[in-house]
Amino acid sequence: MPPVFKKLRLLQTHATLFGHDSTSHPEHLEKRASYGSGAPYWVESISRQAGLIPYQTNASYVLYRNVKDYGAKGDGVTDDTAAINLAISDGNRCGAGCDSQTITPAFVYVPAGTYLISTPIVMYYYTEFHGDANDLPIIKATPGFKGIALVDSDVYYPGGGGSNWYANQNNFYRKVRNFVIDITAMPIKSNTACIHWQVAQATSLQNIVMNMLVGDKTTGNKQQGIFMDNGSGGWMEDLIFNGGNIGFFSGNQQFTSRNLTFNNCNTAIFQNWNWVWAYKSLSINNCGIGIDMTQGGNVITTGSLIVQDGVFTNTQVGIMTTFSSNSTPVSAGSLVIDNVDFTGTMVAVQYPNGTVILPGGSKVAAWVQGRVYTAYEALEQVGNLTCYEPTANSSRIQQTVGAPPKPSVLLTPTGTFWERSKPQYEGVPVASFISAKSNGAVGDGVTDDTAALQALFNKATTNQIVYIDHGAYVVSSTIKIPKNIRITGEMWPMIMVSGNPGSAFLDQTHPQPVFRVGEPGDVGSVEMTDIVFETLGSAPGAIILQWNMAGTTPGAAGMWDVHWRIGGTAGTKLQSDKCTKTPLVSHGASNGCVGAFLLFHLTATGSVMMVNNWGWVSDHELDITDHNQIDIYNGRGALIETQHSVWMYGTAFEHSMLYNYQIANAKNVYMSVVQSETA
Repeated sequence: MPPVFKKLRLLQTHATLFGHDSTSHPEHLEKRASYGSGAPYWVESISRQAGLIPYQTNASYVLYRNVKDYGAKGDGVTDDTAAINLAISDGNRCGAGCDSQTITPAFVYVPAGTYLISTPIVMYYYTEFHGDANDLPIIKATPGFKGIALVDSDVYYPGGGGSNWYANQNNFYRKVRNFVIDITAMPIKSNTACIHWQVAQATSLQNIVMNMLVGDKTTGNKQQGIFMDNGSGGWMEDLIFNGGNIGFFSGNQQFTSRNLTFNNCNTAIFQNWNWVWAYKSLSINNCGIGIDMTQGGNVITTGSLIVQDGVFTNTQVGIMTTFSSNSTPVSAGSLVIDNVDFTGTMVAVQYPNGTVILPGGSKVAAWVQGRVYTAYEALEQVGNLTCYEPTANSSRIQQTVGAPPKPSVLLTPTGTFWERSKPQYEGVPVASFISAKSNGAVGDGVTDDTAALQALFNKATTNQIVYIDHGAYVVSSTIKIPKNIRITGEMWPMIMVSGNPGSAFLDQTHPQPVFRVGEPGDVGSVEMTDIVFETLGSAPGAIILQWNMAGTTPGAAGMWDVHWRIGGTAGTKLQSDKCTKTPLVSHGASNGCVGAFLLFHLTATGSVMMVNNWGWVSDHELDITDHNQIDIYNGRGALIETQHSVWMYGTAFEHSMLYNYQIANAKNVYMSVVQSETA
């Protein structure tokens, strides 16, 4: 596939690769509306009524920004750099020197068109950069473009010795979706990327095509699709990389990605470093190297990779590795290949010197390189006592292994794990959306919106989508979410679990659900996207999200970009002014710094697909400028008891007291890379 082609052809190809996300039949996971349809996209025309952003005082602050309202032309001739950057930065937002802030969010919308830029588009903290999903806008570099990337998520200070605007592992809450990013007008030797993506949790890239020049190493090609040099966790899906020297320069602590397609790259993925990375459903076509994990040579910088349900076609080397019997660290360079088709590639795994470790030409069911352990009980005599101590032997392997058993309910008919892209409702008319604020909810962080939200959910029909305008919605008793409903938020509206007197969520001996999805025995569909759950003060009796309903089919019940954030931000009353960590002082738990009972409960009767969900009990302050570490005492993270099925992609639960993940008497559980961090 050539890297440069007419826009219509691009959009048609994009639709073919990604499939249609049916809005009338959510069980149809492999079809999506044509991205070349040019039909009106509801995001551009829906009524915006966020009003005063909760917990800030600037009444003139604007949440939704259409870049054309700031002077961008999108005509393929005008330099739109300044206009787009003004749309992002307007309103004294969190930029250089800010570190973090949640009270200045911005939803920056880019209509269809071609937008020339000559320096990077700079993403401020808490920004959603959102293109027209029905006619992808093109962000195109001028021939003389100067900068690290066309879209920059974390600016390097000039002469700053490698320091950035934001601490990479704290660079939370940002999204980019629905774009074509094009650097083909630049010289082939330009060391520029389409996207600089140095991010952490609650971040995502979705539905993006990156076009670079095709040229092998003899041409001096230095163009890159994504340059990711650091970070801590995140999610990306539905990305296409055309051309370039390196499609994806990849480095992060822990990360999950799915449905990445690489065409005509010299190296599809250069794994600079990681702790662990899951690559689900890769498609690597006509590349020199599929995945290069040789960085560091014999001192390997890659912790581990999982390559699952992928296809390598007409690629010279599938995966390049330096793992050996004496490479260090001893557990670095781990690689799991699970159900990957190398039929069209003659070398699956190879050393840099050309030695073939695993031939291609076939589908690989299960192959592992890394350190394996054999546990046993060792005997030790202590006086007249014989003691048994658990211990283990270890060895290094590079070999085919027995394929793990996989419950059929988790698999498609072709044997891959079910997956589904985040719904964007491209084909749904704006009249089908019903607004929370148009139906009596206030969302000001003070008014109790329990009754208004319950009435809204009750009245929504299967042909409608509940639209929760940006705001902070206080909930003081259980809200029942009926089956067969779709709920989407504007720039992460906050559901504030009340800790005020009279709330139903104060007694930890009788915990109650805040959002109760379905009733036990219900079967149907529920889609929930772009929402943040918080507590308003201490709510020790709150089970924030309880999921009882089973999906009619895999993916019919799911949540995408839904997060829990306990303390550490404006409005929570659990901030550094009262909950600052005091590690040098012995103390018990502070009743004024208690979070919730449980963040998420998937009950025995429920099934759900979870995608990019972060359950964060804050360990540091995001809004008060001291940004101190804090102590929040939250009971539990995620409790999984399903007897049906659950798919967990890109999930993280951190800093709860008793557990972050608890899998209790459950079955049919699929967990991709998960992150757990102690309090």
